[in-house]
Amino acid sequence: MTIARSETVSDTAPFGFRQGNFDVTVLSDGHFALSAEIVAPEATRDEWLDIERRLGGSAGTIRANANIPLIQAGDDLILIDLGGGGKFQPTEGQLASSLAAAGGDRDAITKVLLTHAHPDHVWGLLGSDGRPRFPNATYYVGAAEWDFWMDPDFTSSMPSVLHAFAKGPQRDLSAVRERIVLLKDGDDILPGLQAIATQGHTPGHTSYALPGPKTLA
Repeated sequence: MTIARSETVSDTAPFGFRQGNFDVTVLSDGHFALSAEIVAPEATRDEWLDIERRLGGSAGTIRANANIPLIQAGDDLILIDLGGGGKFQPTEGQLASSLAAAGGDRDAITKVLLTHAHPDHVWGLLGSDGRPRFPNATYYVGAAEWDFWMDPDFTSSMPSVLHAFAKGPQRDLSAVRERIVLLKDGDDILPGLQAIATQGHTPGHTSYALPGPKTLA
């Protein structure tokens, strides 16, 4: 499959580059608004106004662009995270259309690597019909992340502020339970593509490392 890519972020085609043996295309899922309390809770008013201006925000919020890497490695077509599917904020959920515009086919996605299960990263897993958007993919998630969100006693053991957040991953990950691969620190997805445990933002947050020099596509 040929993915349309550009060497500059200003062109119509999505930005692309080569990292070692991997071709990477950055797809847009749209954007969402984040408040000062989330982005820079310790900023002074003047500092925040400067942040707001530089990030195209207004009225105490900034515009946060949601970008999703698409990695091509031989016969594998891999997404890292899935965005919010338009369920988190109405300005996001553009992944499927961005993939199609780049010449991609959702049925051709072979792997989905999840960094964590917050709404803006996993709620795009299911379409409006309740079915997986990428039906032929295998889904990878940190074992600690799975255990945290999928705990059947979550609502009795965790603060109520997290209860709504848990409904999404429990709904979405359950729909692909048979296609889930649980990861530990250092696991290889493919030769040269490795999972790295980076817990903190969430208990099982996972990053993915691609070795080799970066070159423009």
